[in-house]
Amino acid sequence: MTEASPYIAYSRLNETLPHGATGPLLPGMEVMLKLANGDDAPEGGPGDLCTIPKEGILSIVGRTKELIKYKGFQISPVELEAYLGPHPLDTRGAVGAVYDAVQMTEVPIAYVVLADANATQAERKRALQEIHAAVDKQVSGYKSLRGGVWEVTELRPNATGKFVRRDLHKGKTGLGSLDDGDRLAKL
Repeated sequence: MTEASPYIAYSRLNETLPHGATGPLLPGMEVMLKLANGDDAPEGGPGDLCTIPKEGILSIVGRTKELIKYKGFQISPVELEAYLGPHPLDTRGAVGAVYDAVQMTEVPIAYVVLADANATQAERKRALQEIHAAVDKQVSGYKSLRGGVWEVTELRPNATGKFVRRDLHKGKTGLGSLDDGDRLAKL
């Protein structure tokens, strides 16, 4: 939580806490747990990332992760999204990560809502391939969209205007920029 620098909870020396627990909040600290959609979390949680039961022990139950880690390199999805945005064939795009078991690493993958949903399947596939090539031409080799560019029916940001990266694949039509024989085509 970058907004809570340097820390919000503590644990005492030699204190045994349950797995994932960080301890009680610091004195004078107040927190509000939210769900991914921006609504208040139910009492006791879980929120998007944490729970705070009545005992007041903060526990981490998830994490948000913006950076993609590809073979030791860190890739910002937001940077890749900037290359998706100005392309005339997509109306909205977002970048996430998918795990490639063969390479044993995450690879960048893009999801886009195409501008012409009434186009034929061949035209949409060609558009996805053109978007993929356009992005890969503008970025360093390690930042290329190895997971491909996939068509989705919609992309909705959360209440803060950010994409929930773990949900980007929802609404995927199955049409992507990779060749059908490619091992990542089923991602």
